[in-house]
Amino acid sequence: MTAQDQTAPNALAEKVKSAVLSQFSAWATFVEISEEGDLEIAVPAPSGSKAGSLVIATENGADMWIRFSPPYMAYPVENEQELLDIVKQLLAERASFAVIMEGEEWKETTLAIPNEIPEIQPGQTAQVVSWFGTYDREVA
Repeated sequence: MTAQDQTAPNALAEKVKSAVLSQFSAWATFVEISEEGDLEIAVPAPSGSKAGSLVIATENGADMWIRFSPPYMAYPVENEQELLDIVKQLLAERASFAVIMEGEEWKETTLAIPNEIPEIQPGQTAQVVSWFGTYDREVA
């Protein structure tokens, strides 16, 4: 596929791509544009991390998401500045993803600060995953 054959990013994808690459230029090799013009940047996690990848994505030209690879570890963001702030916190392990489940049923995904125990109800569990794995834990 040549550069001319690639789909052009939609307006939101272009804004997010520019914002992210202005802070993390080495991530240009991880940029993909879907046929619909949406963006996905999937940055591989460090060796041994349960995060899999840090993924920044747009959806339908209207929504922005940040996530790790494990199921349900996705978080919506309102704008590019919030996205960059969260990315920096995740990479510095000042924030982790926390997924709350009740049995096999997903209840909530949130961001947790280091050593914070997610608030769960009886019968629920939480899986916390940090970028390097320093703060990974299961809470029951």
